[in-house]
Amino acid sequence: MATIGVGRAIPIFPPAAMQTSMFSNSLVIDADGEEIAFKYFPSSTSPITDVDLNVDTVGTPTGINLRIRVESDNADAPSGTILGATNGAITASFNVAADGFTGLKALGESTGNLTVNVPVWIILYRHDGNSLSGTNYFAFRGSSVNHPYVGFARVRLYTGGNWATAPTVSRLGYVLKHADGNYDGMPYLTSLANPTAATDLFGTYRHGVRIKVGSQTLISGFWWYPTKTGSPNSLVAAVFEGSVLKYSNTILAADIVTTVWMPVYFSSPVLLAADTNLYIILGQEDDLGGGVLGDDGGDESNDYDTRMSTMSATYREAGLASDMAFVYGANDDPAALTVSNTDIPLIIPMICDPATDLDQAAGGGGGFPILGGSVVR
Repeated sequence: MATIGVGRAIPIFPPAAMQTSMFSNSLVIDADGEEIAFKYFPSSTSPITDVDLNVDTVGTPTGINLRIRVESDNADAPSGTILGATNGAITASFNVAADGFTGLKALGESTGNLTVNVPVWIILYRHDGNSLSGTNYFAFRGSSVNHPYVGFARVRLYTGGNWATAPTVSRLGYVLKHADGNYDGMPYLTSLANPTAATDLFGTYRHGVRIKVGSQTLISGFWWYPTKTGSPNSLVAAVFEGSVLKYSNTILAADIVTTVWMPVYFSSPVLLAADTNLYIILGQEDDLGGGVLGDDGGDESNDYDTRMSTMSATYREAGLASDMAFVYGANDDPAALTVSNTDIPLIIPMICDPATDLDQAAGGGGGFPILGGSVVR
């Protein structure tokens, strides 16, 4: 097999899962009359009907009534023109008392049809109530990763009567609901942590990821962001097509470093079936070795875990494709493991060459169709 290398590998699990920790954007509204906005590029024409923002609160900003509005773009800044049939794409007033998502806020009227790739601006501002101050204020909240395809957002601050403050680029937490019922955005709720529901990797406990691809797929390897406790045995990583084991590799415990990204490669991957649940399953090797799942090595003081973020199950489609999920439990059949709708695991499958690692046989068959007893030529 050709050398893979992380530089040429392509993730087939959303790289948005690679976030590290939540943070507050550097542009803040800490005085009355200030506003913050981020630039959103529509992927469909469906109007925006509701907005949910991940807001960072500083101090005790109680009694401050906020609103959200949506404006068109003018030269990389909000235009001053509010969208909607009667310029009514504005939410009702709401309060934010703690960090996190505010909950969906309905716009007074939808934005009207959007234009794909023509940006609009989502703007958060004080409406009335108590005043903003240098000790009680708000910012957008998101992840510490800045990357153009993991939630890139251009953020601007309105102060001094204009949007002239130099913009920043951040990966923000937000969700937009569209009139067609679909959600878009970055719905991640938490900094990376070990999962709360899934038991650590020892004994018969497994962690894994489920994916489905529309073509035959060769999974060359995966990225993993583990924690390691004590002195566990080597790790077994296995690839399944449905419940059928297709190939596996063993990673020596000495080569696994806690809370450090690592690539894991498969020495003999093969094409896997299209439109089938595929799994990468991790388990600890038993005390006798052997390199296959079904082992029962380690204990609670000598184990591995998989770092991950979480998201709201309501917004799941904004963060993951429907067939992608974290799976876990004490079963060697991956199809029998528990499927999580809220965890975003850092087990990220990769392919090496789309021309060969994604493959589909040509359609059609030999011979001529026969209609009504006659050969059609």
